[in-house]
Amino acid sequence: MAGGLQNWLRQALATATILPLDAAAADLLGTMWAVPELKNFIISHPAQRRLTTGADLMIAAIVLTRHATLATGNFARFHAIAAHFPRLRMVDPMTGRSLP
Repeated sequence: MAGGLQNWLRQALATATILPLDAAAADLLGTMWAVPELKNFIISHPAQRRLTTGADLMIAAIVLTRHATLATGNFARFHAIAAHFPRLRMVDPMTGRSLP
């Protein structure tokens, strides 16, 4: 099973386009960090059982600055970001749900 996953990952990385956190996205990320309602994306609450890395905000900033559409199965989490950054377009490929 591990070999199959490694092969899948190699194939995915060989064909995927990985977008960097460039200056425009980093600037927008700073703006996102300043939104009080989004602090839970970068500061873990003590009762939380998972570490908060800020990666969702980074992903959203990259998507927004590229005028791209985010495909995610974590629709609710990114919907919270879109409430403050309404240009964020996303789709859940598993359910077909999309925004806007």
